Amino acid sequence: SRSTALGSEWPCGSVGGYGTADGELISPGALALGEADGTPLLFVSEGDRVSCFDADSLAFRFRFGRRGEACGEFRSPAGLVVHGGEVLVCDRLNHRVQAFAAADGAFRRAFGRRGTAPGEFAKPESVAVARARLIVGEYSNKRVQVLSLHGVPLQLLTALAGGVPARMCDFAVDETGGRVHATSYAPAAPLHTFRLVGTVG
Repeated sequence: SRSTALGSEWPCGSVGGYGTADGELISPGALALGEADGTPLLFVSEGDRVSCFDADSLAFRFRFGRRGEACGEFRSPAGLVVHGGEVLVCDRLNHRVQAFAAADGAFRRAFGRRGTAPGEFAKPESVAVARARLIVGEYSNKRVQVLSLHGVPLQLLTALAGGVPARMCDFAVDETGGRVHATSYAPAAPLHTFRLVGTVG
């Protein structure tokens, strides 16, 4: 289909439908763009898995994950980000973050467990990478964690909205300025900005 706005044509495409077959999606959520072997890829968290499409043609490439608690399995995958040849996924109801190879979805590692200590999570659902650090927003703990790319806790952040801790739901990263912008579910002060300091060795 084509849509015209402000005098310009915008070619659109769509693919798949509701279902579990290759290229079909169940309750799709987060999106992330990446690349493998020079091919631009689009990753989608959906159902209890992540599907990968060619970002140009929308042709289905592969998928990874299934419902479960073992490494490589998911219970409600949420936010995801592609960095350094890996897809990092918030495994929301398993209270952890998992990493997979962007080229083929092979499992790499998992870190975190349910809890409130640094490095533990309660329903992680948003994730970003900024200056070689992993930024994870937790729904139930109402905080943002800054970790190494292998899950070593570095910093805990809490933002107040209307006098109560805010639940962060999405991030946008300004690498140049070292800032992370975040939206929250709270009705007051729904937009927040954090500035990263120091470096990670």
